[in-house]
Amino acid sequence: MLLLTVIAPLTEGFVCRGRLMPALLDRWRPSRAIALTVLIFGLMHLNPWQCFYAFYLGAWLGWVYARTRSVWPCVAGHAVNSGLAWLTSLAGDPSGTDHPDLEPMELLPWPSPTSSWCSRSSCRDSP
Repeated sequence: MLLLTVIAPLTEGFVCRGRLMPALLDRWRPSRAIALTVLIFGLMHLNPWQCFYAFYLGAWLGWVYARTRSVWPCVAGHAVNSGLAWLTSLAGDPSGTDHPDLEPMELLPWPSPTSSWCSRSSCRDSP
């Protein structure tokens, strides 16, 4: 939990928005700087499913940084998102059918790239 909600947000926040983003904003317009940091932030997660969520989270965090020029709101936003993902994963599948092969991020209340795949019968328990 400490790694997920404290260490990762601090590390990724200071790498992407504390070091990289200011350098890019000095050279490029905000949309281009945010796009590059989003790509790097997504790839830092090394997991295709997390990369999808990290893209959207990174875009929002990049926008927050571009508006505030402070890394702390970004770290806090990342920590809250990671903490909610962890708590959601503890709750299990709200439909009452647990799928141990699903990633915790897939249980969050927004659409995932796997939601349509897992709604097929191949992902459901057979009778």
